[in-house]
Amino acid sequence: MAHYYLQAVGGELDLLSRRRSISDLLADPVTPKPLRQRLSLAEKAVKFAVTDLALAPSGSFQSYADLSRPYAVWAVYATPAYAFDPVTWCFPVAGCMSYRGYFSPDDAHRSAEVLAHEGMDTYVTGAPAFSTLGWFDDPLLNTFIDWPEPWLIGLIFHELAHATLYVSGDTTFNESYAEAVSRIGVELWLQQSGQTKLLEKYRRYHQQRDACLNLIQKSRALLAVVYASRRTPAELLAVKTHILKATRRTYHRMAANWGGGAACDSWFPPHLNNAHLVALTTYSQWIPSLLALMAQEGGAITQFHQSARSLGELPPPLRQEQLRQWLHPASPPAAF
Repeated sequence: MAHYYLQAVGGELDLLSRRRSISDLLADPVTPKPLRQRLSLAEKAVKFAVTDLALAPSGSFQSYADLSRPYAVWAVYATPAYAFDPVTWCFPVAGCMSYRGYFSPDDAHRSAEVLAHEGMDTYVTGAPAFSTLGWFDDPLLNTFIDWPEPWLIGLIFHELAHATLYVSGDTTFNESYAEAVSRIGVELWLQQSGQTKLLEKYRRYHQQRDACLNLIQKSRALLAVVYASRRTPAELLAVKTHILKATRRTYHRMAANWGGGAACDSWFPPHLNNAHLVALTTYSQWIPSLLALMAQEGGAITQFHQSARSLGELPPPLRQEQLRQWLHPASPPAAF
């Protein structure tokens, strides 16, 4: 654990040392024009997050850092081979979380290897950004600054949402809330800017992602029944392998109907396992519930945040029970 904290402190200090203020970069004639344009767009998105999405004012995203690598951190997920209970790690600031982040991919993979030797299913994935929950002024990063407009501003909204509402010990609620805020914000941004075609593309993308999530959830439910049965380890492995292969085949049929499945191709690799399924649902499970809550509030974003905060104050079982009631709304509106 000492090594983990050392790499975490060193990685964060390195990231912060690379920051340059956006105002300085915009005033510097050497700053490339494409970067200048993206920084200006990000500045507008941060203002929009406060004025139109009622997110808490923050010192984050007032600077930019080039990390000279493709991801900010690498996250490690782990579960038992025949269960979906994620391994959790607890930290002084963030509380308990269902993944652990590393600033080095080698460190992340070494951690995963140790867990795999213990019989765990493991999954390592790169993350373009993370939030320090207001403890530091997080910068914009090279890892996402060149993303298309909806996804760049959506990531900004997502990370600022973490600094607005964070429930210690409930990773799935936190990530689902932040992603719901992101989707609500991008829709509103594109509507107000009159970018109709881009809005349609964004909605198609998320329709595909929602279909993928539904497939993942059905596979998890089926596997959960299998894992609870009195089968031998060999029988469990055989059935698990069959279901995961069937899940991938179903996805590829879906993607073929879409004319390509770029929206979630990375969700269904050949090595699909429990940890991978947990990672996907961690970021997505309660999004439909929270979008239904937004619709219930009539699109009133301030009331939405207040209701989400009230949910966060409930004991976890009651919070999950309430979220399940909204999990399959009859027909959530495409716009707010």
